[in-house]
Amino acid sequence: MNILYQILIFCFVCSYLPFFFFQYITKKKYKGKLREKLGFKTYVFKKGKPTIWLHAVSVGEIKAASNLLKQIKEAYPSSTLIVSSITETGHAEAKRSTPFVDHHIILPIDFKGVMSSLLKGLSLDLLLLVETDIWPNFMNACKKRGAAIGLINGKISLRSYRRLKKIKPFSDWYFSTFDFLLVQDEVYKKRFMDLGFNSDSIQITSNLKLDDSYPILSSSELEALKKKLGIGELCIAIGSTHEGEEEALIEQIKPLFVKYPHLKVLLVPRHPERNSAVGALLRQTGLTFGLYSQNETLCNKQILLIDTMGFLRTCYQLAQVAIVAGSYTSKVGGHNILEPLWYSTPCLFGPYMQTQSQFVHLVNQAEAGLQIPLKNLKNTLEELFENVNQRKAMGERGRAIFDEASGGTRVTFNYIKKKLEDNLKKR
Repeated sequence: MNILYQILIFCFVCSYLPFFFFQYITKKKYKGKLREKLGFKTYVFKKGKPTIWLHAVSVGEIKAASNLLKQIKEAYPSSTLIVSSITETGHAEAKRSTPFVDHHIILPIDFKGVMSSLLKGLSLDLLLLVETDIWPNFMNACKKRGAAIGLINGKISLRSYRRLKKIKPFSDWYFSTFDFLLVQDEVYKKRFMDLGFNSDSIQITSNLKLDDSYPILSSSELEALKKKLGIGELCIAIGSTHEGEEEALIEQIKPLFVKYPHLKVLLVPRHPERNSAVGALLRQTGLTFGLYSQNETLCNKQILLIDTMGFLRTCYQLAQVAIVAGSYTSKVGGHNILEPLWYSTPCLFGPYMQTQSQFVHLVNQAEAGLQIPLKNLKNTLEELFENVNQRKAMGERGRAIFDEASGGTRVTFNYIKKKLEDNLKKR
């Protein structure tokens, strides 16, 4: 299985490299980080005790783990903390939300030699992987350096579960380096057990995203920002859009500007490198739009393209209704529909939520959001605009979700603290 994986990762990289360099040249993706991504950068890691490495694929997972990392640093102030991510946006979010971490890294391609070089000279006590981003060569290299390895905020989609179930020898090898799994709910626990994990190595800890820290603007700050952006009584925040979604969503929303001439739309693409393409698309809609980052008059713009990192949650705070994208394309499978609910802002989302099934269950159970097909989006928005009491009630029910289901960070910390102490005793 190890040989098979080396062949597979080599074939994948060979086929992906042309696209990677195309993105690098045309969209400046990984600008200034190319050596790091390809594994040519050498690190001199700070020596501390304990040494803990957390890996998360991108923005949402980094945010979810930030409070846990703070608790670890407070409990072990002399520790060395390393955070890695796959994407540029995840790397930027890690530096923004966890400035106390000793090293922020973009994880390079998972070649055996690259990973051995990356971890050279490092003595590691604990490796934590968030949700489902698993890289066998990286994990094997960490295991050789003494790390106990755990999955936190773990989940496995139904599609992945079925695929791994069909190739049991590969899945046994794929998960072989894990010492423990901390999963979000009973459904995921049963799936992992069905893939061969012992129930004693799995614990349900709830979802770390329910304990995330959210920025809160004061009433005066909100009013000042609304005035600056020209936001009146009605504002829609569309978060985390992907290619194809902007055009489809704006087409549904465009007729609403006739009935609600002061309507404002805040549009936040998931990947900043797409801002130019999204701007070109908006020019073709016939609607007025402006870029948030530019010093121009934004009050008379119907759509604001948010081209600044870290502003999404502020948009949810400004809006009366939120649309969480990534759910109107089958290629993605949804994003965090709980984010707007923290601000008591009801959310709408599309039919493709296969990667966020737990959140769909929570939101549907609380009646705090609506899963709406694209063709019904315009009418649903109009109904919510006309019914203030319904919007308010949905928002209040959404905020209550956090009070009822939080606590995953505390449970996770207590568990990994014990594992960490056990590992330290062995040294």
